[in-house]
Amino acid sequence: MISILPGAPWLIAHRSMLGVNRPNKVTLNGQDYVLWQNNRGEIFALENICPHMQAPLSNGWICRERNTITCPFHALEFDGEGKLHREGKQDPQPLARTLKITTIGECIWTYGNCEPRLPIPDAIAKLLQNMTL
Repeated sequence: MISILPGAPWLIAHRSMLGVNRPNKVTLNGQDYVLWQNNRGEIFALENICPHMQAPLSNGWICRERNTITCPFHALEFDGEGKLHREGKQDPQPLARTLKITTIGECIWTYGNCEPRLPIPDAIAKLLQNMTL
C-alpha cells in the first residue's frame, strides 16, 4: 500500500460507529480494514482479508467468548493481534495483519502503520467534548 501523507494521522472512526461485537469495514489509502469493539470497550483493527482465501472479515462475526473475529468462508478465528485461534489454541505468530490504532476520547486514529511524523490534533477532541453523537 502506498500511503498518502505518510506519518500524518487519520481519523478513521468514532466509537459510536462501532457498536459492540460487530465488525465494521473502513478504507484507508485504498486498503480495507475491519474494526470491532468488545464488551470491555477495547477496539481492534485488522486488514479486511482472511489470509486463507481472501474473504472479507467484515462479513464475518465476533466470538464474544474468545474475542475473535470469524471468517465467513471457513470459520477461521483471528484475535485482535491477527493470531489464528483453533481447537482451543492460539498460534504464536500472527497470520492476519493488524492496523495500529490510537483511541483518544471517542475518536479512533491511525497512522496507517507508518512512522508518526505529526501529532494527532486535539481540535476534534475539544469540539466533541460537549457534543453527543
